[in-house]
Amino acid sequence: MVVVGSLNLDRRLELDRLPAAGETVAARRASIGPGGKGLNQAVAAARAGAQVELLACRGADEAGDRLEQLIRAEGIGTDGVVVLEDTSTGEAMVWVDQAGENCIVVVAGANDGMDDRGDDVVGRLGQMALVPADVVLAQGETSPAVTARAFAEARRSGARTILNLAPYRPPPSELLDATTVLVVNETEFEGVVELARPLGSSGSPRSSGFDDRVAAARAVLGLGPEVVIVTLGAAGAVAVSAERVVAVDGLVVAVVDTTGAGDGFVGALAAAMARAVELDAALAWATTAASLVVQRPGAAASMPSRSEIEGAAVRPISGS
Repeated sequence: MVVVGSLNLDRRLELDRLPAAGETVAARRASIGPGGKGLNQAVAAARAGAQVELLACRGADEAGDRLEQLIRAEGIGTDGVVVLEDTSTGEAMVWVDQAGENCIVVVAGANDGMDDRGDDVVGRLGQMALVPADVVLAQGETSPAVTARAFAEARRSGARTILNLAPYRPPPSELLDATTVLVVNETEFEGVVELARPLGSSGSPRSSGFDDRVAAARAVLGLGPEVVIVTLGAAGAVAVSAERVVAVDGLVVAVVDTTGAGDGFVGALAAAMARAVELDAALAWATTAASLVVQRPGAAASMPSRSEIEGAAVRPISGS
């Protein structure tokens, strides 16, 4: 499988509580580690058993060198990582309180360079000789236009595509049209539902009942995706296609840090799809992975292994 996305160096502060505007608080601990939604999801998929190639942009700097070494140590291919000489590697400042809640500020850096290097990114994807069994995964942290081109290239090969629309920004129609599986949290779901909502209608799928949420997801299917998955945090997740609805309850766990939970879910989902796992089992597998992520500090470093997910799975995983 291939991940198209961002990579950052995360600078993480652990706090008793998040500061109010204008307030100074003391941190209990500071750390530096790998992050960025593309890198996080690539690590999650690789640890969950997938063979992963990463397409991304980084700076020609110490942070970029450090991240590329870490990526290779996870067994992830880096031939698709474009090195930009004139910009710095992306960074994220992550604050985490005692309850595991976080605030994150991202400096995109080289990740924004994907707009200018789109031909390189899509060209490298085209050289990978994708087949229908392959999965191409992307997020909302990098260029939607380049992602749309990458997805179109993947679909021409018959490969499946997964779009995690996080952070949310209105996607171009050609991107949704080339998406096999759309994964969003409740906030992102509201944004994409607005795109599918008839003019003049109103109402929030977050505050509606289960049937209303399913109906809203089916409206989103009209924008192009074959499956819409909504993650519900501790409540689990629901997947909706034209033929079926699958819901999985979350696991009750002690939360340490919610950073990377969504990335753990999406990466594990992609790994399951790459093994041709059925939708219900893949959803349970991904939900279990996310529940393991939140019990550990950090982003990429908190992603669980395949054996860990199997040992805690909501239901047995199927597939070869």
